[in-house]
Formats: sequence, structure tokens, C-alpha cells
Amino acid sequence: YISASAPGYLESIKDNVEVGLLVDFTLRKGARVQGTVVDEDTGKPVEGARVRGWYKTGNSIRDVNQVYRWQEMQITKADGSYVFEGAPVAMVKWMLYHKEYEDYSEDIQVQEGTTNEFKFAMKRGVTIEGIVKDKSKLFPPCPATNHEHP
Repeated sequence: YISASAPGYLESIKDNVEVGLLVDFTLRKGARVQGTVVDEDTGKPVEGARVRGWYKTGNSIRDVNQVYRWQEMQITKADGSYVFEGAPVAMVKWMLYHKEYEDYSEDIQVQEGTTNEFKFAMKRGVTIEGIVKDKSKLFPPCPATNHEHP
């Protein structure tokens, strides 16, 4: 892929660009998106949640100069707040991750000419503790690996 960006504009990412292909970028101004992430049960802010915005132009657009992809991630502060200075004025997929909560995603239309305020509520996940054992040997496999979301 190849990307282009400038202050105050959306980063534009173009996939499937071949060597020798001439590609034009038309950088677009984005709309401000801000909000908070809270615990669904307590209403308290969730610090450290990853809020990822993702958008891709539809398959009906065939002109390589009009096709682009956008993604950006912010991490919530102690008060649960996050800010995207520029998101596409389009239907954007918002994906939230936190190691203590269930993953969450929602498609929300970003409006032009206004500050978009989105409040997300995350449901606390379950903690599973125990020892993983190899069925045939009844010993823990080596090496043990802990997997977390990026």
C-alpha cells in the first residue's frame, strides 16, 4: 500500500498499488469526532481503551484515484475521553478493545460541519484462570503464550 497525509487532512491509504502505476491523491478534510468510553454497568470512564476508526470506499468505485482507506486509533484517557481530529464524512466502523472488556464495534455516520460526539459503553469481560495441560502428558505445554489484542 501507499499513503499520503497532511496536517488537518485525513491520511489516505491506497491498497493494491503496483510498481510503475501513477497514483493521484486527493486529500480530504475530515470531521472532528470526540467522545467517551464508559463501563456499561457502572457508567464510570474506561481508561486505556483502544478506539479504532476504519473506513474504505465502496467496491462500486473503480477509479484508483478515488479509492482510499482510512484508519486511526486513539487510546482513552483517565476520564474515558478520546478525540479524532479528522475522520471521514461517511459511515465509519468504530472498534473498541480493552483487555478487561468485551470487544465492541458499531457503524456510525460521521457528519460534516459539526463536532461528532460518540459515547460508547463497554461490557466487562470474564476472567478465566487456570492451567493449560497437554492432554496426553498432563503437563503444561511449553512455552506458554498469552494472547492479547493489539
